[in-house]
Amino acid sequence: DGDPSTDAVLVAYLNDQGIDIRKFPLRPEQLAALVKLVETDQVSFTAASQTLFPAYLADTSSNPLELAKKLNIVKESDANALLPLVQETLAKLPEEVHRYREGKKGLLGLFVGEVMKASGGKADPKVVANLVRESLEKEA
Repeated sequence: DGDPSTDAVLVAYLNDQGIDIRKFPLRPEQLAALVKLVETDQVSFTAASQTLFPAYLADTSSNPLELAKKLNIVKESDANALLPLVQETLAKLPEEVHRYREGKKGLLGLFVGEVMKASGGKADPKVVANLVRESLEKEA
């Protein structure tokens, strides 16, 4: 994905905070649970490193998945939940839909971006891209 490694994030955090690794508040299994949320694509790397990681450090007794849900950063990857957002977005952009169908395939990113905005950034972009592509080709 081009994301920095979790090791790099941890090392940067420790350096920035001037914390010795032996005084790091999360146990290895807690850190592994956090990493697993990113690896299983439930939370984006950015949301995990910028939002979830600091919140987890502040509340080390919490469960990272429950904390991510509370922070509203768990990715939405259910196609049935995302399809209405895709359809609404395409309906708002009829000229761009027409241009896409005429061969301007580069507009896919615009549609995905608009659906991402509509979802508050929670939609899984890979799922959205597939849904947009399918919708545009099915209705052509």
